[in-house]
Amino acid sequence: MHVDWKMTGDGILAFVGGAFAVIAVLLSNRRSRVNMERQLEVEKKTRSDELDRQKRAVAKAVLFEINNFYCYYVRDVQAFLREKNVESCKLLGIKSISPDPFPIYRGNAITVGVLEDDMVGNIVGFYSTAEAYLTTLRDYRTESERYYHEGGDEVAEEKARTFLGQMKSTGPEITKLIHMLCEELCKVASVPFQAPTIAVAAEGLTTKQIAASLEGGNAQTH
Repeated sequence: MHVDWKMTGDGILAFVGGAFAVIAVLLSNRRSRVNMERQLEVEKKTRSDELDRQKRAVAKAVLFEINNFYCYYVRDVQAFLREKNVESCKLLGIKSISPDPFPIYRGNAITVGVLEDDMVGNIVGFYSTAEAYLTTLRDYRTESERYYHEGGDEVAEEKARTFLGQMKSTGPEITKLIHMLCEELCKVASVPFQAPTIAVAAEGLTTKQIAASLEGGNAQTH
């Protein structure tokens, strides 16, 4: 059977029109895909920028809470104890301790999770250590006040000196923890790690010294 494949003018126009329609659809799909990819990229960057902003905000808040803790409860106490014999020195006075010394951490514990895992672990570890340190300070303050109020009670003095010794022995370690953590947080928060803004920076410790010291301390406890 013979088939005549000749196309009329209308057929050619229909064919060309169909081809253009197909091309238009393909181009439209491509533009849609490109636009979608661009939109996804913009959304990804927006989420990334927001996460970075959140990390900086959390890091800065925790940084200055730790800095305040160091200034109020560690620096002056340790400066007093550094050259003192806790068995014979005059019992020092301790300023009142806030019943809620870490409101930022307590109120943002979940938000801290946006930071890197290692840093989150260091922050949680620090606050546990800080709480124990403050417990010792509170116990010392109670016994030292009882000693002075009751005119030299020997039992109160003995307890106070025991707590004073604990404060002296744990002071250097907690200072190093604060130094290390503040230095890490400064990098995330884009805050210069320098005194007087970050008080512990005045200690002049190096990361290498701190790591070696803390590793040595951990080795002795195992």
